[in-house]
Amino acid sequence: MESQVIRKLRIEKGLTVAEAAALTGVSRSRLSRIENGEGRLDHVEIKRVVERLASRPNAPLSAMAVSKLRKRAKTADEYAADLERLMLESPGDKEAIYKLRRRLSWAKCMEAKQ
Repeated sequence: MESQVIRKLRIEKGLTVAEAAALTGVSRSRLSRIENGEGRLDHVEIKRVVERLASRPNAPLSAMAVSKLRKRAKTADEYAADLERLMLESPGDKEAIYKLRRRLSWAKCMEAKQ
């Protein structure tokens, strides 16, 4: 039940799991498990997550589509800043840290080729 409400709210707001996690203060991996029915939140956490998701205005679908089309690749500096922030906020999220390190490495290679 709670997983369906949280997923529905997140999708209505046009958020990815990572964006919803940052907004709600729940780690990305935990939020994903909750949405898939593999994890649970206590009553206080449910209230906080739902309130934070509900307080964000809905994203119009056309704006979401346009933003995805206009999305550009991040620079190595941007990936480095993201990695630093993630390591401070969610040091236990090894999967996300690994992925950002790979993206940072890729961005550095691409910048070196130019």
